[in-house]
Order: sequence, then C-alpha cells, then structure tokens
Amino acid sequence: MDKIIEKNPKIKQRILQFIDVKGITKTDFCKRTGISYGNIKGNANKSELGGEQISIILEVFPEISPEWLLLGNGEMLRNAALNLGHGQQIVTQNNNGTINADNRQFYSDSPSVLRAQIEVLDERIKEKDAQIKEKDAQIKELHALLNKMVEKN
Repeated sequence: MDKIIEKNPKIKQRILQFIDVKGITKTDFCKRTGISYGNIKGNANKSELGGEQISIILEVFPEISPEWLLLGNGEMLRNAALNLGHGQQIVTQNNNGTINADNRQFYSDSPSVLRAQIEVLDERIKEKDAQIKEKDAQIKELHALLNKMVEKN
C-alpha cells in the first residue's frame, strides 16, 4: 500500500507539468475537468486522485497519453491523428517535433470530448496565427531593409 500512495503524487506532478506545457491556468484546468482547485495545490499534491477523476482528465484532454499520466512512461502527448469524423483527420506533432498520423481512433463522439477537441484545435489555430503575424513582421522588416539597400545603390 505504501508504494501505491508513494506513486500517486507523481500523477499530480505530471498533471501540473501538462498544465504548464499546455499553457493553461490551474483554475481553467479545474473548471474544464470539474476537479476541485484545492485538489491540485499545496499539500493536496500528496493525496491520490480517484480513477473517475483520471478518467475525466483523459476525456477532457484526449491528447494526454494515459500511459504517461498513470505511469510516467513515454511521451506526454499522444502521437495520433485527431479523428473528426466523416473521414477527416488532423495530424498532430509529438514532443520532438516529428509529425505523425495514423488511423487509430481513440476519440469518442461524446459532446464533452468533441468540445475538448475543438478547444485544442482553437488553441493551435491561435498559436499558428501568432506565428504568421510574427513572420509577416519579419518579412516587412526585411523588405524595408532591402528597399534601403536598393536605394543606396
């Protein structure tokens, strides 16, 4: 029994690591999963999570690898395509930047899972929009520099 209790805080530590990598607040995580904020702060990290709570986390954040969450093995994020139905898939990247796509279907059609998928995709779109804006600014700077160089000649 002591060994099981000893490992449980590691699950909460991995949850906190996921929250940090995901760039969301603990409050947002708790709101989306229905888990009490007090359950993931301070000394509460030493207590165990129930199976139902872990199940909810995996349902709301389907990109989390269950093996990583429970055992700490492998990558944090699943290396599979998001299945959107009607044969549409979205390719995801794993932690080392390698693009992966496969035909495993691990998503259900439940509304909460679909909402979570939409939130993940919305976040990715926002990230890509920010990258595009940054690249546009770099292009403008280079274009202005090029114009100055042409004017000097």
